[in-house]
Amino acid sequence: MNAFLSLGRWLFVLPFVLFGLFHFTDNQAFAENVVPDYMPAKEVWVYLAGAVMLAASVLMLIGKYDKVAAVTLAVMLLMFVFMVYLPNTLNEVTRQAALNRLLVNISLAGAALMFAKYVAEDRAIVG
Repeated sequence: MNAFLSLGRWLFVLPFVLFGLFHFTDNQAFAENVVPDYMPAKEVWVYLAGAVMLAASVLMLIGKYDKVAAVTLAVMLLMFVFMVYLPNTLNEVTRQAALNRLLVNISLAGAALMFAKYVAEDRAIVG
């Protein structure tokens, strides 16, 4: 049973590797379709989000600074909720999709915080 439960670390982290890579391979689509119009330098935000996802994934997998990586990932996901998806829920056209993404990002942020609390081993920066 413990072997099965230990898969949780991988199942949580590996999608963020892919999400991060998508931010680099399909930057223009993310910039046009996801980043709100009020944010300047849209492509920079997409690259930054991808870099955070990739860095957090690597750190969580190798167990070095994994707690601070998980907390940083959670903060970024919550920023997505408040800066991107919550404003989009006010738009009639994008309301349903934005609400879906808002709830998914809240759930993933909660999972990242639980990872930081119960799974992360490196307490060098965050106690």
